[in-house]
Amino acid sequence: MQRVSLAGTLEGLQGVRPGNDIRLKPFVLGSAGKSTRADVGTDGNAGLDVKYGVTSGLTWDFTVNTDFSQVEADEQQVNLTRFSLFFPEKRDFFLENSGIFQFGQGRGVVFAGGGGGLTSGRQTDSILFFSRRIGLSENGDSIPIAAGTRLTGRFGAYSVGALNIQQRSKNTSLATNFTAFRLRRNILANSDVGLIFLNKDAEGRMYDRVIGTDANFRFFENLDLNVAVAKTFSPAAVTSSDGSDSMGNGGFHYRDRRWELQATYARIGQRFNDEMGFVPRTGVAQFDSTNGMRFRPKQLSKWLRELFPHLGVTNVSFLTGDLQSRLIGAHMSINLQDGSGGELGVDPTTENLLVPFQINRRRGISIPAGRYQFNDWHTSWRTNASAPVSVNARADVGDFYDGYKQSYTVGAAVRLNGRFNASINESRNQIRLRAGQYTTDLITARLEYGFSTMAFANALLQYNTDAREWSSNLRFNIIHRPLSDFFLVFNERRDSTTGGLLDRALVAKMTYMMAF
Repeated sequence: MQRVSLAGTLEGLQGVRPGNDIRLKPFVLGSAGKSTRADVGTDGNAGLDVKYGVTSGLTWDFTVNTDFSQVEADEQQVNLTRFSLFFPEKRDFFLENSGIFQFGQGRGVVFAGGGGGLTSGRQTDSILFFSRRIGLSENGDSIPIAAGTRLTGRFGAYSVGALNIQQRSKNTSLATNFTAFRLRRNILANSDVGLIFLNKDAEGRMYDRVIGTDANFRFFENLDLNVAVAKTFSPAAVTSSDGSDSMGNGGFHYRDRRWELQATYARIGQRFNDEMGFVPRTGVAQFDSTNGMRFRPKQLSKWLRELFPHLGVTNVSFLTGDLQSRLIGAHMSINLQDGSGGELGVDPTTENLLVPFQINRRRGISIPAGRYQFNDWHTSWRTNASAPVSVNARADVGDFYDGYKQSYTVGAAVRLNGRFNASINESRNQIRLRAGQYTTDLITARLEYGFSTMAFANALLQYNTDAREWSSNLRFNIIHRPLSDFFLVFNERRDSTTGGLLDRALVAKMTYMMAF
């Protein structure tokens, strides 16, 4: 039913009572694999997920021998920075109700420009609780989870999230227990205050704890104000002896029909050690500001939807006051009535390297310590992404540290009959530095086909010259009964220069939902 005007009235229902709202979902799986790094062989496993509706707003989950073999592989990236790359969470168990665990969510406002907005040149903001720290190693390899429980939802004016996961040991990863607790209370008309507690306990009495509180105020439907503070507790052996172990940030975001203004300030101590979060930099003070004005000229409204010139500044300094990084972005975004759009911009950048920075470990290319200033010019365009066929392209050129960089991205997507979706994107980086030059290519292709409403096939194919590998992630899913699935997953990685096999795995998994 898509036309509400044709909806009728259901009458005569009496004595209807909710059930116990308990759902059991056991699973069994079998796997076979081969690897040049280890003897994989064949294996089998079984586990159980339980979901219990405590109230209409609170849900309690339990999991035993948790498995994520059906989850899509990560999209590879080429790192041209000296900081860790951010990979988003894809596992359903951690994505469900994940918004409850967000802390200080006023930060990181994304401006929707035609080519990615000002955020394209920035590091991802610090995230206090990052669920990928659980069950995954630093390089993305799976670590087995023995059991866990989670309580999420709302009761009255409160939102609560409580999580406890026991991770098994594997290779160099110790058996570890993770705990996250988040509580928020609604105040005023549309504001909230909250607190968070994180605890990581590993074998050998190694621990890391975080406690924090935040407040988010929303006024007049277009003004957001936020503030957050947090403190970590870790053994002295894993942190430096000097500096603060706390962080704090505050900011505002204002938007109306014409203006969009945003600014945040964050200060992170040198000893701030959040092992359950994603914090790219410590011992810094960071200021972000983005300001733009939207124009929608009526005389051009037949083809032009919006012009959005905007200026942004990101300034990161050491707590001593010395500059670490600065990015100033001047961008012009354009969006047309047919859904297409693009962007022009320049990002003057300053980087102050106190120590040499190895930009490419495999080739042994490093950038010497020093202060560098360079400009990145970019242009991008995309056609209507909802059309049966769409394309996109972006080019970045300019100085880069003591050399020059040219980066290009082109892509296309096809959508046919609501059953078949396909897309391909290629990114090329040509880097020329005094210490050496190199070129990287990264190709990512996706294929999705729906045989019916109950059977689907997905493929993620990637080619990365920097890592020198081909990777394939093929998934087939049949819903054999409501909320019950059969998955067949094939993963393979090959050396792109020799064609030799690096590793291969085939997994068959079946789940069966039982409701009470």
